[in-house]
Amino acid sequence: MRYPKSLLAAFALAALAGCAGLDTRISHNQAFFDSLPVERQITIRSGRIEQGFSKNEVFLAWGRPQRVREGDDPEGAHETWIYTTVQVDTHFHYGWGGYHFRHGFYDDLYPHFTYRPAVERYVVFREDRVVRWESRDFPYAGPIPPEGNPQAQ
Repeated sequence: MRYPKSLLAAFALAALAGCAGLDTRISHNQAFFDSLPVERQITIRSGRIEQGFSKNEVFLAWGRPQRVREGDDPEGAHETWIYTTVQVDTHFHYGWGGYHFRHGFYDDLYPHFTYRPAVERYVVFREDRVVRWESRDFPYAGPIPPEGNPQAQ
Protein backbone atom coordinates (compact mmCIF):
# COMPACT_ATOMS: atom_id res chain seq x y z
CA MET A 1 0.00 0.00 0.00
CA ARG A 2 1.31 3.44 -0.90
CA TYR A 3 0.98 6.21 1.68
CA PRO A 4 0.43 9.84 0.68
CA LYS A 5 3.44 12.10 1.16
CA SER A 6 1.52 14.30 3.61
CA LEU A 7 0.94 11.34 5.94
CA LEU A 8 4.61 10.38 5.86
CA ALA A 9 5.60 14.00 6.48
CA ALA A 10 3.30 14.16 9.54
CA PHE A 11 4.95 11.06 11.03
CA ALA A 12 8.42 12.49 10.34
CA LEU A 13 7.54 15.76 12.08
CA ALA A 14 6.16 13.89 15.07
CA ALA A 15 9.39 11.89 15.34
CA LEU A 16 11.53 15.03 15.13
CA ALA A 17 9.44 16.82 17.75
CA GLY A 18 10.27 14.05 20.24
CA CYS A 19 14.00 14.70 19.78
CA ALA A 20 13.84 18.18 21.26
CA GLY A 21 12.51 17.21 24.67
CA LEU A 22 13.30 18.45 28.14
CA ASP A 23 16.08 15.91 28.80
CA THR A 24 17.75 16.77 25.48
CA ARG A 25 17.68 20.49 26.25
CA ILE A 26 19.14 19.88 29.70
CA SER A 27 21.87 17.54 28.44
CA HIS A 28 22.92 20.08 25.78
CA ASN A 29 23.13 22.77 28.51
CA GLN A 30 24.30 20.56 31.39
CA ALA A 31 26.87 22.99 32.83
CA PHE A 32 24.32 25.81 33.02
CA PHE A 33 21.66 23.49 34.49
CA ASP A 34 24.08 22.17 37.15
CA SER A 35 24.94 25.76 38.17
CA LEU A 36 21.31 26.48 39.11
CA PRO A 37 19.98 26.06 42.66
CA VAL A 38 18.39 22.67 43.29
CA GLU A 39 14.92 24.24 43.68
CA ARG A 40 15.18 25.74 40.19
CA GLN A 41 16.39 22.45 38.76
CA ILE A 42 13.34 20.68 40.20
CA THR A 43 11.00 23.37 38.82
CA ILE A 44 12.57 23.13 35.36
CA ARG A 45 12.48 19.31 35.36
CA SER A 46 8.76 19.47 36.14
CA GLY A 47 8.21 21.70 33.07
CA ARG A 48 7.20 24.77 35.09
CA ILE A 49 8.52 28.31 35.15
CA GLU A 50 8.44 31.02 37.81
CA GLN A 51 8.61 34.77 37.99
CA GLY A 52 12.24 35.89 37.86
CA PHE A 53 13.40 33.05 35.60
CA SER A 54 15.96 33.99 32.96
CA LYS A 55 15.41 33.31 29.25
CA ASN A 56 17.81 30.36 29.47
CA GLU A 57 15.81 28.81 32.30
CA VAL A 58 12.54 29.23 30.38
CA PHE A 59 14.18 27.67 27.33
CA LEU A 60 15.21 24.64 29.39
CA ALA A 61 11.72 24.22 30.86
CA TRP A 62 9.57 24.94 27.79
CA GLY A 63 11.90 24.89 24.80
CA ARG A 64 12.22 27.32 21.92
CA PRO A 65 9.15 29.53 21.40
CA GLN A 66 7.27 29.42 18.10
CA ARG A 67 7.08 33.23 18.00
CA VAL A 68 8.84 36.13 19.71
CA ARG A 69 7.27 39.58 19.89
CA GLU A 70 8.85 42.79 21.13
CA GLY A 71 6.82 45.67 22.49
CA ASP A 72 6.76 48.76 24.60
CA ASP A 73 4.22 49.96 27.16
CA PRO A 74 4.16 52.47 30.06
CA GLU A 75 6.26 50.04 32.13
CA GLY A 76 8.98 49.90 29.44
CA ALA A 77 10.25 47.55 26.76
CA HIS A 78 9.32 43.89 26.94
CA GLU A 79 9.68 40.69 24.96
CA THR A 80 6.96 38.05 24.72
CA TRP A 81 7.63 34.40 23.90
CA ILE A 82 4.63 32.57 22.47
CA TYR A 83 4.27 28.79 22.57
CA THR A 84 1.48 27.02 20.72
CA THR A 85 0.66 23.34 21.04
CA VAL A 86 -1.39 22.14 18.11
CA GLN A 87 -3.91 19.36 17.91
CA VAL A 88 -4.10 17.40 14.68
CA ASP A 89 -7.43 15.96 13.61
CA THR A 90 -7.29 13.41 10.82
CA HIS A 91 -10.25 12.68 8.58
CA PHE A 92 -10.20 10.08 5.83
CA HIS A 93 -12.05 10.66 2.58
CA TYR A 94 -12.99 7.99 0.13
CA GLY A 95 -13.05 9.12 -3.46
CA TRP A 96 -11.25 9.35 -6.70
CA GLY A 97 -7.54 9.10 -6.22
CA GLY A 98 -4.88 10.69 -8.28
CA TYR A 99 -2.90 7.59 -9.08
CA HIS A 100 -3.09 6.23 -12.61
CA PHE A 101 -3.75 2.50 -12.56
CA ARG A 102 -3.52 1.02 -16.05
CA HIS A 103 -6.56 2.48 -17.84
CA GLY A 104 -7.91 4.97 -15.34
CA PHE A 105 -8.09 6.02 -11.74
CA TYR A 106 -8.99 3.94 -8.74
CA ASP A 107 -10.74 4.75 -5.48
CA ASP A 108 -8.78 4.99 -2.26
CA LEU A 109 -8.86 6.58 1.19
CA TYR A 110 -7.12 9.96 1.47
CA PRO A 111 -6.28 11.67 4.76
CA HIS A 112 -7.22 15.26 5.41
CA PHE A 113 -5.44 16.97 8.31
CA THR A 114 -6.89 19.85 10.34
CA TYR A 115 -4.51 21.70 12.66
CA ARG A 116 -5.88 23.77 15.52
CA PRO A 117 -4.32 25.28 18.63
CA ALA A 118 -4.88 23.26 21.79
CA VAL A 119 -2.85 25.36 24.26
CA GLU A 120 -1.19 28.72 23.85
CA ARG A 121 1.27 30.00 26.44
CA TYR A 122 2.79 33.48 26.73
CA VAL A 123 5.89 34.47 28.69
CA VAL A 124 6.68 38.17 29.13
CA PHE A 125 10.28 39.24 29.87
CA ARG A 126 11.57 42.60 31.08
CA GLU A 127 15.33 43.00 31.30
CA ASP A 128 15.67 39.28 30.40
CA ARG A 129 13.63 38.10 33.41
CA VAL A 130 10.11 36.63 33.53
CA VAL A 131 7.63 39.18 34.86
CA ARG A 132 4.48 37.22 34.00
CA TRP A 133 3.13 34.30 32.01
CA GLU A 134 -0.24 32.90 31.13
CA SER A 135 -1.71 29.86 29.51
CA ARG A 136 -4.82 29.71 27.34
CA ASP A 137 -6.53 26.38 26.70
CA PHE A 138 -8.68 25.84 23.64
CA PRO A 139 -11.37 23.31 24.55
CA TYR A 140 -11.73 20.35 22.24
CA ALA A 141 -14.97 20.67 20.33
CA GLY A 142 -14.67 17.51 18.27
CA PRO A 143 -13.33 17.11 14.77
CA ILE A 144 -14.01 19.83 12.24
CA PRO A 145 -15.84 18.41 9.22
CA PRO A 146 -14.11 19.10 5.92
CA GLU A 147 -15.37 21.94 3.74
CA GLY A 148 -18.00 20.98 1.18
CA ASN A 149 -19.47 18.21 3.32
CA PRO A 150 -23.26 18.62 3.22
CA GLN A 151 -23.57 16.89 6.62
CA ALA A 152 -21.46 19.65 8.18
CA GLN A 153 -24.16 22.32 7.69
